[in-house]
Order: sequence, then structure tokens, then C-alpha cells
Amino acid sequence: MSTSTPSTRERPDAVATSQKLASDALGTVTAAVRALAFWLTIPLPAVLVVTLVSGLVASAPLAVAGLVGLNVACAVVGRNHSPEA
Repeated sequence: MSTSTPSTRERPDAVATSQKLASDALGTVTAAVRALAFWLTIPLPAVLVVTLVSGLVASAPLAVAGLVGLNVACAVVGRNHSPEA
């Protein structure tokens, strides 16, 4: 006779299923963040040009520095995104 109970046999499957769901969810969130960063990298330079032309640099230099930092961060995070995939 077997000493294992049905609940003991089901537990690894439940853990594997929950790990698979968590992995899939993490992959989906990662892909979404990467895609958002990729697409934000495109209009941010235009926003920076507008801030330079409008003179916002003199009144809010930290905001402009933040925009530059955001653009760099988006470029780094979104660099592996493939729009065709």
C-alpha cells in the first residue's frame, strides 16, 4: 500500500501551477513596461525641445533634468522591445 495521501500528490502540482502563473504574470508585466518605455522614448525628445524653446529651463531646471533622466531611463529599459513581436 502507498503511504502518500492524495493531497500530498496534488501539492507539487499546485505549487508548480502557481509558479507558472506568477512567471507568466511577471513576463506580461515586464513586456508591457518594456513596450511603454520603448514608445515613450520617441516623443520625449520633442517634449525636451519644447521646454528648451519655451524657456522652461530657466524656471524649472530640475523638471527638465528629470525629463532628460526619464528619457535615458526609457531608452535603457525599452532597448530590447521588438514592436514586431
